[in-house]
Parts: sequence; structure tokens; C-alpha cells
Amino acid sequence: MKAYRCVLTKTKNLFSIKDFNQLGEGLKESLSGAVANHISLEQTAALIGQINNGMLKGSQAGTGLNALLRQLPRASEDIGFDIVRDHNGALDMIATLENLKEATAFMTDPDEKALLFQKGFGDEGKEEYATP
Repeated sequence: MKAYRCVLTKTKNLFSIKDFNQLGEGLKESLSGAVANHISLEQTAALIGQINNGMLKGSQAGTGLNALLRQLPRASEDIGFDIVRDHNGALDMIATLENLKEATAFMTDPDEKALLFQKGFGDEGKEEYATP
């Protein structure tokens, strides 16, 4: 239990999340997608933290992460990046996002990139693209 508290405390401080309630709401809403994809607590917390740094806070961040996870296979096909899983089938979302970044690195027009993300991720892509 102590290790989980450490992860959550580090996430809260690193991403300047207002309070543990905000972080907890994000984790609660993203839990179903994280568990279904076998994403570690560390990666889930980091993803929620990063989304909180963008436009979505608390439960909206968790909902956004779940939406991103639901659309990931389609976006991978449409945009042309690989989804990374470990030998146990767990999704490595950080490595997957790096593949997405590499696949779109040639794009210099931010509007063109936003349209591509919206096509791949649906309406959820608009919000996720806005996240730094």
C-alpha cells in the first residue's frame, strides 16, 4: 500500500495537481480502460497527470484517457503507428505515444495534425491533441 501512496504523491506533485481528490477522480474514471489494457498504475497516474496539465481536470481526464484507449486501435491503423505491448500483453502507453509522435513528426502544420488526430481518435482526439 505504501508504494501506491508514493506513486500518487509523486504524480500529484510532479504534475501540480490541485489535490488528491482531483487525481482520484481521474484515476477512478480511467480505471476500466487501464485495467482492460493492463496499464501499470505508474503509467496510468502519469497519463492522468499529463492530461490534467492540459485542458481536462479530474474525472474529465479519466474519461479522456478511456476515450483515447477505446479509439487507439482505429487510430493506429488510420495514422500508421504501432501499439506497444510487453510480453504479458500489457499496454505500454508511453512507448505507444512515442510511436505516434514519430509517425506524425513529418507534419509541420498543426491544423493538419489536429485533423489527422481527430480522424484517428474521433472527437476525443481534439482534446487529447490539445494536451502538451
